[in-house]
Amino acid sequence: MGKNCVIFSYQTPFGNYIYDANHNEILCVNSELFEYIQDYEKNELKKTEDYSPEILQEFQELQEFGYLLPPVVEKIEHPYTSMIGELLERKVEQVILQVTQSCNLRCSYCIYSIDSNLGQRSHSNKHMTFEIAKEALEFYKEHSTDSKVAAIGFYGGEPLLEFPLIKQVVEYAEDLFKGKKISFAITTNATLLSEEYLDFLIKHKFIITISIDGPQKIQDKNRKFADGKGTYNIVKENLHKFYVKYPEEIKKITVSMVVDTDSDYKDIVDLFAIPELKDVGLTYTPVEVDGKIQTLSEEYIENYAYDLFRGYIEYFDDEDEKKYPSKLVEQDLHLVNSTVTKFKKNELGIVSAPSGPCLPGKTRLFVNCLGEIYPCERVNENDRMKIGTLKTGFDYTNISEILNIGKLTESKCKDCWAFQMCDMCAKRLEKEGTFSKEKKLIACQNAKRSAFTKIRVLVLDYEVRRHKKKMKQLANKNNSYLWENEHEAKLMYKSFY
Repeated sequence: MGKNCVIFSYQTPFGNYIYDANHNEILCVNSELFEYIQDYEKNELKKTEDYSPEILQEFQELQEFGYLLPPVVEKIEHPYTSMIGELLERKVEQVILQVTQSCNLRCSYCIYSIDSNLGQRSHSNKHMTFEIAKEALEFYKEHSTDSKVAAIGFYGGEPLLEFPLIKQVVEYAEDLFKGKKISFAITTNATLLSEEYLDFLIKHKFIITISIDGPQKIQDKNRKFADGKGTYNIVKENLHKFYVKYPEEIKKITVSMVVDTDSDYKDIVDLFAIPELKDVGLTYTPVEVDGKIQTLSEEYIENYAYDLFRGYIEYFDDEDEKKYPSKLVEQDLHLVNSTVTKFKKNELGIVSAPSGPCLPGKTRLFVNCLGEIYPCERVNENDRMKIGTLKTGFDYTNISEILNIGKLTESKCKDCWAFQMCDMCAKRLEKEGTFSKEKKLIACQNAKRSAFTKIRVLVLDYEVRRHKKKMKQLANKNNSYLWENEHEAKLMYKSFY
């Protein structure tokens, strides 16, 4: 029997919600209608007389307006499939150059540092020549005619190992793109961030991302030099030099953090309280092992959840100055705002595709040190993920297959409630040079969890706005946004969401 409707049901102490995948909308319904919809979805309807006439009428009216209907998608095909050639010919937004495959660190979770890297490359002495770098910039210029900014990133390995090459490339790019706004970016582990290198990056207005995983016990556990020594002290020293010489510029950097399962939430909060990191941006993800996202400790999640709720109270306060409980919460509230503002009603058609895949190469065109082209810097460097070379141009066959990974599990995708909120990336499906249906079905669980998080955020945004006064009353009178009994407060938060 086919699905009666493609929905996700969600309850909180404040309301009952139905996410309708066909429309990408969330409906707030009363408890009786909520129960009826769940019974309908599961093909477990009771006798008609067991439901009130009002509920039956409300349900019928919703269906007449197009809600709570079976899946409408009949064929999986990404809407940009026929247009990708045109987009890549003129609208490539950014190029990222892998200036080296060498790294001075051997991070415990890095796929390039371990033997069981599932066919991915390992650290090597290969580096990009200036000739290949020039060719990459010229290729990018040719394919970014309609892009307003020339955006050039440097990646590794550790890119600062090739600092002389970076200087050459910057000089060449500034001449090549003369008359066009140009932006440079670099991702570094900061262990080589000398004063000379820093001066150059600041002079050329680099967007700087620095990898830090936490306080010393976590940083030195995971982010080690090739000889096994920890990196915390040298990174801390270099950050301090940065802060002293460029106190305003350091506020513009972003810290990229991999959160270890042994991480203590309060220790991370304290790390971002130091002057050097107090005002930086932050992106973070849980550590992955063999492509599987690891679950953080219950204590970590409980403390974070409590602070997030406190952050919401602050977020919706009428005061201009915000005092968020932690850097992690502040960053997530920025993402919340993005989720809320980007969430739009969208009715699916007969031909469509899950929302996960990016447009390969358009957003973050990655050129490795051999001159091979990939969708971004995060995918495996093998033939399955390769989308061309600087010599031969784009491989539109591979690009189309990456764009249409939904076809791999077409029947399940068409019936999935997370269809319009899917964040599935092709990198999670690659296995031994092909896309694996088995790996996709495993990755689907992570995609559904991510979709649920977005729905929860949207509902929370709605409820906090609607019940702001009641929620603010949960804070104590001295505006510290703490309950007198912190343990009870955490339990209360967990009961809410």
